[in-house]
Amino acid sequence: MHIGIVGCSAEGAALCLRTLAAEGPAQLGAHAHPELSMHVASLADYVRCLDAGDLAGVGALMLASARKLIGAGADVLVCPDNTLHAAFAHVVPHLTRPWLHIADVVADAASARGARRVGLLGTRWLVESDVYPPRLAARGIACVLPSEADREIVHRLIMDELVPGHPPAATTETLRAVVARLAAAGCDAVILGCTELPLALDDTTSPLPTLDSTRLLARAALQWVRSPRSTPPGTSTLDRLHAIVTTTPLKITVKGSTPHHTAGFIALLFAYGYARLGTPDRARGLVAEARTALNLADPVHAWLLAAYEVRIQQAVANVPAETPLPSVLVMRHAELNATNLERYAVDRLRETSRILEPIATINAIEAFAHKQIDARGADVARLATMTPPARAAEIARLVEFAATGTEEDERLLGAAYDYLYGLAPADALPIWTRATALIPRAPRSARAALYTRALVSAAYDRRLAEVAPTLVPALRDVIAHAPVGPLGWSLARVLPLLQRHDRRADVEMLEVVTTERTAAAPADLVARAALAGAEAWLGETSVAQRIFRALDTGPEHRQTSAVPRAYAWVPPTHREGALVELAGRLATITDSFGTGPYYSLSILDWVEGLVIGASGG
Repeated sequence: MHIGIVGCSAEGAALCLRTLAAEGPAQLGAHAHPELSMHVASLADYVRCLDAGDLAGVGALMLASARKLIGAGADVLVCPDNTLHAAFAHVVPHLTRPWLHIADVVADAASARGARRVGLLGTRWLVESDVYPPRLAARGIACVLPSEADREIVHRLIMDELVPGHPPAATTETLRAVVARLAAAGCDAVILGCTELPLALDDTTSPLPTLDSTRLLARAALQWVRSPRSTPPGTSTLDRLHAIVTTTPLKITVKGSTPHHTAGFIALLFAYGYARLGTPDRARGLVAEARTALNLADPVHAWLLAAYEVRIQQAVANVPAETPLPSVLVMRHAELNATNLERYAVDRLRETSRILEPIATINAIEAFAHKQIDARGADVARLATMTPPARAAEIARLVEFAATGTEEDERLLGAAYDYLYGLAPADALPIWTRATALIPRAPRSARAALYTRALVSAAYDRRLAEVAPTLVPALRDVIAHAPVGPLGWSLARVLPLLQRHDRRADVEMLEVVTTERTAAAPADLVARAALAGAEAWLGETSVAQRIFRALDTGPEHRQTSAVPRAYAWVPPTHREGALVELAGRLATITDSFGTGPYYSLSILDWVEGLVIGASGG
């Protein structure tokens, strides 16, 4: 295997190369180390870009080095310079080789050591960037920065003494004093976030345990060489879709909409797909790209970015998609301005997105009209801001109120299921049991959605096998005898849920009745797409293809992201070509009303469908 080193300063690059060569034998055998290549652009060119705040220029220099190394045969790339990773988003989307992010390596090491508050030493450019804080936060670690005065001291020492490679003895004492102040601030470790810092500071001289970013990166590269990550199935499809989507001119017509903002959210959607496919490095690079495209000073962009980042981190950790967003985001949502479209703009995307909100009921227009967090009323809206124990008590009260025959079964029972997530199982189970017993009393038109919510909630609490034998037949009977109407919402959720949990008999049971109902209601495109996905999962590929072809005969499919989503269940050999063809239709999709300067909703909805379809069931 061949490691390519993208260098910046000579000392840092040399230390990385020496570490790879010196520590290679311990992992690979006597006298062995990987094949190594290094390219170092002029440091002056990097400094000129950094002083000007030109991260695109930094990225161009890095990319030029990376391409030379790839041309030399590098299988994996590293950059032993922390500061340059601020330009990571300008590099990674254009590469065809994996690139180990130095901050991810250091954050993983900090987590493995049990650190909870770490100080960060580095250049001024680094400590004032977002290279480290979000990656540490994703692992539950706080990043503590030096004071303004200490930042200037450390920056001067790095550039004037360490980079030239001849630090005087006084440099170590000055750095020790800075680290001592970080220790006094409660830090339990310090990141040597400049690759030259080990020349003057290590565990024997530092008041805190050190995280030597250069050596940690080199060791991570050696570990990668020993166990290289194979490309997960589906990645090539996602790569092709990403290339098509990012080069397609967007048909944005709403006044005030900006293409680069929509492009930022597109980057987040693809980041989620790569995270689900097991390529977190690519996902992190796209998140960084999105952060540069969005207006983080705007409350709408800031909230949505934070929510997507959580979903991406959950995907990396293989957390169930139904997991609720953290309470801190729920509270921030409640604080959004309800009168100037901030909360409406957030809710419109939440309402549409199966990534942000895979199950919750959101009606952005009604919520905006009533200036409520939840369109179902103030009694439901306040559940979002309650602590779990208080929320459990209030949900139980609302369920009992529904049991009195107030004709509010649909509203209150639906809210009960939506807000059970995050409660302790001992609190949630009695409420779930009571609410589910009341579903037969709800209006017939509401029962399919309520049974669906009950099944999803049970799956989240790992009780699907226990309740499916009762609830799936009940749902089947509701679908079979309900008036012809839109069943898509329920089927698009319950069929994939059962497929993910390998409930073949249950899927077959619903497949029979769904076939009958969609024949009677051909306009319900979402239900027909869900049926196509179920047929593909059951192995009835020819039946699934026939349904997909029928969906493709009318113009409606162009605005129905359920179609590309359903391809998640199609065998990969049949999936890629269809999704590539659907991606080509992006140029015909116009954005929908009411989202102003924040994003193009219809475009994001279509791209999300492509990403979910490519990510597989």
